[in-house]
Amino acid sequence: RGGGRGDGVVSRGDAGEDMLNLFKHVLSKQLLPAIVFSFSRRECEEHPKALTSLNFTTDEEKASIREVYDCAIQSLLPEDRSLAAVTKILPVLERGIGIHHSGLLPIVKEIVEILFGEGLLKVLFATETFAMGLNMPARCVVFTAFKKFDGIEERVIAPGEYTQMSGRAGRRGKDPFGTCIMMVDRKMGREDVESMVLGAPQALDSEFRLTYYQILNLLKRASGTMDTEYVIGKSFHHFQHTERVPAWRRELEDTRREREALVRATSSAEGEFETLRSEVRALQDLTLEEILKPHRCLPLLKPGRVIRVREGAQDWGYGVAVATSRISSDGADAFSPPNASDKTEAFIVDTILHFAPGAQDGIVRPATRDPTTGALEPGAQAHVMPVNLRLVSNITTCVLDLPLSLDDRAELDRVGDAAHELFLRFDNAGVTMPSIDPVEDMRIDDRTFLETFEKLADAKRALESHPLFLNRGADDGGDTANASASSAATRRADRIANLIDAERELSTKIDATELSKFRHELSRRAQVLQKLDHLDADL
Repeated sequence: RGGGRGDGVVSRGDAGEDMLNLFKHVLSKQLLPAIVFSFSRRECEEHPKALTSLNFTTDEEKASIREVYDCAIQSLLPEDRSLAAVTKILPVLERGIGIHHSGLLPIVKEIVEILFGEGLLKVLFATETFAMGLNMPARCVVFTAFKKFDGIEERVIAPGEYTQMSGRAGRRGKDPFGTCIMMVDRKMGREDVESMVLGAPQALDSEFRLTYYQILNLLKRASGTMDTEYVIGKSFHHFQHTERVPAWRRELEDTRREREALVRATSSAEGEFETLRSEVRALQDLTLEEILKPHRCLPLLKPGRVIRVREGAQDWGYGVAVATSRISSDGADAFSPPNASDKTEAFIVDTILHFAPGAQDGIVRPATRDPTTGALEPGAQAHVMPVNLRLVSNITTCVLDLPLSLDDRAELDRVGDAAHELFLRFDNAGVTMPSIDPVEDMRIDDRTFLETFEKLADAKRALESHPLFLNRGADDGGDTANASASSAATRRADRIANLIDAERELSTKIDATELSKFRHELSRRAQVLQKLDHLDADL
């Protein structure tokens, strides 16, 4: 492990000495049984070696441990009972020390769980999975580190993870309190401690999706569509989203009332300006629908391409494409090339975006920027996030160089800083970042699209020549009263446009929670299964 004493590296010998001294202290304070959480299987195997001089069990307890062990291995084949993975654990168990991680044989893990549950094991070295689902409380919990590698980067333990593991300390009805010990081998800042101990837990969201396999299982165990719908209606996904519908409906009604009030207060010139803006947006949506067809745009979304991401009224700003893949389902190859019949929703783009503080705790929202300087809010960080292709609102001509690996936080920040610099150079300076031309660059020659694209160009010219558009950048050297009125009108028009987007997003959320959506999906997939002769025609 890196960072800490001296040159920042803790040797294996020092780590073993620390563990031995710690458990001498634990013994003196009578804090056994204890669970030691490590974030690697290798550490779970190495740490018990430091306690060879300690013996936590009596002769009677050793006999009980051997009895449980001998009975358990009877379920194995005679030749398997002599495997090293089975025999080497017994001397460790007899000293009251257990090891539990995913690399052990199932029979060995079961023996460890039984012995710990019976109180015969006093110290258990385990990975964090032991805290998930198993009711195995202890008097003391020890963390060997406060950071873990999650497959992408080394990060501080999330609040939910800390709560789950530290919550094992303290046995109901036996201990007045539980003790949690953190072994720190590097400098630990106050922000890290507060984030880990007091941070908000990660939101629990249902990922329930109807698959062909699920439908076959449901219909096999039920008696038809109504019973299948009953199961769906009782799912956590349906409960979770239906619970939010009343609040969404109230928010939608408030949004609609605010928009209607602003529309009533709008002058004829403002109304004309808003009509032009709405026309431009509608035409942009039509052209974007064609541009984002996977077989057209994916060849351009090479690593490093700068794109804009927008989710309803939530603008994530510019990001950097890292990779594209198909949303794999029903055995489809995630990296198979796109074709003309593919839907936009069937692909994702891994994108580097700027997140507001709290992303590591599951708070996912875009970083805000200072309206004057364009500076990102304090604590904002760049992260890689999978983005559905339909959320891409613009593909620019800008391409950044990406490092060979984005596992290094410094390299990821460097790419994020480059994307932010582009924002400052273009958008924050009032200049539009150049976009991919669908005709010249993508070679789209569909007649309907070309007509729509020409209408969009005409609508943009009309919008940009409108007085409100021209006056919105007026400075103090011009007609101050006119500039002020135009600025207020422009802000009102911007607010109306944002409210329209918010209404659309809320309506989509509400529609997505309706059981009718699942009925439609169930019916459509059932028809496919019938054509493949997996279902009878009367189901």
